[in-house]
Amino acid sequence: DAYPQNFGVADEEWTGGHLLVAVGCHDVAITGLGTIDGNSESFFGKASVKHEPWTAYGWREGFRRTKRPGQMINFVECERVRVENVTLQNSPSWCLFLYGSETVNIHGVRIFNLPYNANTDGIDIDSCRYVTVSDCIIDTGDDAIAVRNGAKRLTDKERVCEYINVSNCVLSACACMVRVGVGSGLIRHVRFSNITSKRS
Repeated sequence: DAYPQNFGVADEEWTGGHLLVAVGCHDVAITGLGTIDGNSESFFGKASVKHEPWTAYGWREGFRRTKRPGQMINFVECERVRVENVTLQNSPSWCLFLYGSETVNIHGVRIFNLPYNANTDGIDIDSCRYVTVSDCIIDTGDDAIAVRNGAKRLTDKERVCEYINVSNCVLSACACMVRVGVGSGLIRHVRFSNITSKRS
């Protein structure tokens, strides 16, 4: 509860804890050829892999869920954000969360999460404007890229999620390769092009 836009999801067993957070910042970036590792095994390691009847549709290798922190990296109501050439891996929940942010460029990012770890989305774009995602490789245990609009916690609760362009990416997911429409707000002007998928 360090900032009013923060949240967890009790049903999915993740909290409002995060590794990196920027709230209300501008001209902020994560760049370079390094790796940010969320150490998911320290949370998931004791959970057993479940095989439910519905997992034949997704999570073919089964899935596991346990109490753990939320999104690994959060940019909340930020402007002019850049994430470039970094590897993000082993996130305990959503990997890279953009919430109510504007003028965002994600380029050359590699995201790797285990296929049976639930809720480990690659990139979630929620209530954002002017976002480009390009030349990324995402292989994860939930949705590869989700475009959402759940603006109820933002300063502007009527914010539209719009002008999103995702191109030249390789996306692999145990749930949705691309998921558009989570939340009750308006989403418009979204384009996905030149996408290759190993599984979804």
